[in-house]
Amino acid sequence: MDVDTYRRSIRLTDTVTGRVNTFSVVDAGPRDAARALVFIHGFGGRAAYWSHQLEHFSIDARVIALDLRGHGLSDAPRSEYTVEEHYRDVVQLLKAVDVPEQFTLITHSFGGAVGSYFMAQHPARVDKFVIIASAVQFKLRWAGRLILSLPPTALRFARRFFKLAKLYPPSYVVSTMNRNALSIWNGKRYLETITVPSLVILGQRDLLFSQESYREVAQTIPDAQEVIVPVSSHQVMVDRPDAVNRAIDRFLGKAVTHDVKARAKAATKQLEAERPWLKYYDPRTPYKIKPPVQPVQRMMEIAAKRYRDTAALIFHSQPMSYRELNRQANRFAQALLASGFQRGERVGLLLPNTPQAMVGYYGILKAGGVVVFLNPLFTPADLRYQIEHSGVVRVVALSLFVRALEAAIQLDTGAKPALNSIVLTVYGDYLRSWKGLAFYFWHSWTQGHRPDPTQYPLLKPITQHWGSFMRKGNWSSPEPPPEPSDLAVIQYTSGTTGATPQGVMMSHANLAANALQMRHWVPEARPADERILAALPFAHSYGLTSCLNFAPLVAGTLILLPTFAVTAVLMAVKKHKPTLFPGTPPMYRRLAEFPSVRRFGLASIRICVSGGSPLPLEVQEAFEKVTRGRVLEGYGLTEAGPLTHANPLGVRRRPGSIGIPISDTEAKIIHPELGQELPDGEIGELLVRGPQVMQGYWGDPDATQQALRGGWLCTGDMARRDEEGFFYIVDRKKDLILNGTLCVYPREIEEVIYEHPAVLEVAVAANANHAITAYVVQNGSEPLSEKALLDYCQQRLAAMLVPAKVVFLKELPRNFVGKVLRRQLAGMDT
Repeated sequence: MDVDTYRRSIRLTDTVTGRVNTFSVVDAGPRDAARALVFIHGFGGRAAYWSHQLEHFSIDARVIALDLRGHGLSDAPRSEYTVEEHYRDVVQLLKAVDVPEQFTLITHSFGGAVGSYFMAQHPARVDKFVIIASAVQFKLRWAGRLILSLPPTALRFARRFFKLAKLYPPSYVVSTMNRNALSIWNGKRYLETITVPSLVILGQRDLLFSQESYREVAQTIPDAQEVIVPVSSHQVMVDRPDAVNRAIDRFLGKAVTHDVKARAKAATKQLEAERPWLKYYDPRTPYKIKPPVQPVQRMMEIAAKRYRDTAALIFHSQPMSYRELNRQANRFAQALLASGFQRGERVGLLLPNTPQAMVGYYGILKAGGVVVFLNPLFTPADLRYQIEHSGVVRVVALSLFVRALEAAIQLDTGAKPALNSIVLTVYGDYLRSWKGLAFYFWHSWTQGHRPDPTQYPLLKPITQHWGSFMRKGNWSSPEPPPEPSDLAVIQYTSGTTGATPQGVMMSHANLAANALQMRHWVPEARPADERILAALPFAHSYGLTSCLNFAPLVAGTLILLPTFAVTAVLMAVKKHKPTLFPGTPPMYRRLAEFPSVRRFGLASIRICVSGGSPLPLEVQEAFEKVTRGRVLEGYGLTEAGPLTHANPLGVRRRPGSIGIPISDTEAKIIHPELGQELPDGEIGELLVRGPQVMQGYWGDPDATQQALRGGWLCTGDMARRDEEGFFYIVDRKKDLILNGTLCVYPREIEEVIYEHPAVLEVAVAANANHAITAYVVQNGSEPLSEKALLDYCQQRLAAMLVPAKVVFLKELPRNFVGKVLRRQLAGMDT
């Protein structure tokens, strides 16, 4: 179990000192379960030590694991760290998470001292007590006593020398807690008053404390059961988790536990029968995920605590750690609140992939706002429409885009935008290295001088610079955080088919769920050791999820690229050696065809997930040849976060398939007119359902009702499913071409034309006269005539599928993520 997925942050006021501290609590399993289990770790421990037990018992019980004061991801204030102090924290935390009046208490080592002290004060609250590897007195052996008797300064050196910084609390916590709690504890008078059923579990080779002190625990607690687990040491629940779980199972009631597990196993078999694709899941990928209990920015905050010095991003050779990213986001959020920001307000981000985009995104979410991504490539009319439609009141923009912003505001649409604040930033705001500053000056020179807001009278009264705005904030995290059900992002659809873009409403839970689904789909991702090439714009849902939201789950480093330029991408690959590269087919194609591309070291890339548009087999095979990694075609749409399907890593490839539904996602094919579900092999409309599906369309309840039917999202894509559960997109419903009485699917024709050696790109659509037309971009390797290509098609396609005409173009019209704008093709039939 990835315990961080189920973490909650709780702010408590100490009843004695009055100081406010933040505590981390893992809370999983059904909240309405008949039994609740509370876990308390030991000295120097953390809640994550209980991961095996949390996973095991969360099937039928609510499980709660606390990070004690100064431990794990909880705050480490300057305090006394006595047993009494920890007890007060536990009492408040159990009340804050609404633990049932009676529960089972499971403790380890020093946690046994806190637990037995708690039971002495509240004897009726605990129904059963499990104490693991604890002692009546914590008499360490001479080496342990020597280390813990060192002053904090010496302890800091020892932690650094032995690389223990990520395993134990800060040195002053260790020193103070040893002096005021561990070394003076004598629990006999508390243990002998316990009257509830108790189980004592010991490791066979536990040499931390004296054996007499260990064995005395079971002898002191009246009628306690004792279990000694072979081949284990002090961390027995980590060394032998299955043995510990079996012992606790028997103690809690073997028949009940087995009955619950039998029902769970039967439910799993039934689910596998309903969803044939589940047998192709990686063994480490769960069928279902637990609903997120925290807002989406919590994933970044956890990474900032666990991997504080790991680079969250690299922008033109300038890194920023997760700790610094969190601090900057806090400051941005506080600056928003100081300027009169109200929770629920919409803030537009008119930024490419830059540190400011990440700081602004997380800062807006922390402040309880809603992010609206505005793409720099939008026309002034599109920009104005989205600002007005979403009700954006503030915009954060790169200064290079100030002209586009002014042009959008100047448009006479009958209403004035409600903008009251514009924050302008430049590349140089987060560039401190000489290489970064050189890039800033070069970019300013090539793009024209830095725009002066005073030249734009509509913007001047409401404009301020990033630096002056950030100085209004402080480093503390705003409270309270938003709820998982709160709206987080309004993401606009691409409108490639000519329809007006819709504002898709995504909650914190939607975004967090899709990022978690993607994390489970790539289980071999190595925490704090992945480098993600972020060439996809965050302004698109694909870039938002696969880069910005996914990276914190693995503490990955985002290599930020403001635009996709082949040379810049290859130089970034050569320097930073990315391991993951989410991209689009046009990106992979352009990289694969670059001369001598292997000299840039693309072999560091292990996994690519392709989305945004169909992945031609020719492009897939060409890119895999130069990287030796795997390119997995996936599928999604803005209304679903976007990822719903992907190809598994470890199975035989199905050419042309978008893969299978990801964790906790259902999919079916229905008849587009009649609505009934179709059998395998037949083509119909694809419907999906899962925790990542949107809340609806902003300001358009009618469109929401048409798209969401009984929890199912109507994708508008025509697809089929084979007998093994793999799905194949045939084409967009709106892109189908009616040839006489037959429906023609453009992708079927495109795949054949792509195989011609002289073709670089192709898109098939109906022209202005409704005739099947192939719009082709040549690669220049050999001359190609319309007749030659039509003859080629006649040899490989049925007569009804052969295009009536071929139009040669220099390039296909695409949106900012590479999806072909088919609505523009008919006008290019010249």
